[in-house]
Amino acid sequence: VAAELCGGSDLPAEIVLGQSEEDGGRVLAGDEVISPGMTLQVLCRMCVRVTFGRSSVQIPEAEVQLARTKDRSGSASSSQQSRLAVTDADGTCVLHAPSGTYTLVTSHHL
Repeated sequence: VAAELCGGSDLPAEIVLGQSEEDGGRVLAGDEVISPGMTLQVLCRMCVRVTFGRSSVQIPEAEVQLARTKDRSGSASSSQQSRLAVTDADGTCVLHAPSGTYTLVTSHHL
């Protein structure tokens, strides 16, 4: 199982807002009301494609975990939440996360 970032000009440009990590770090829906005092962050949109090795055979229903490995100061941060997604029929999924250093882990029950 191999994973790569996919995308390019075919992905629509969008700004994604999420709650701060301290408040749960979830992605806000486009129509969600933002209340005074909410701590928000801009999230990066990452499209991941999972394939069988280096082939072009895409794997549906693969689990993709994006785990933060370092915080902004460069030190390890175990308190940061990981994000999990499952690939669709085309072997792709989209994850949202704040900027930083991450480890991408993929798995599939073949």
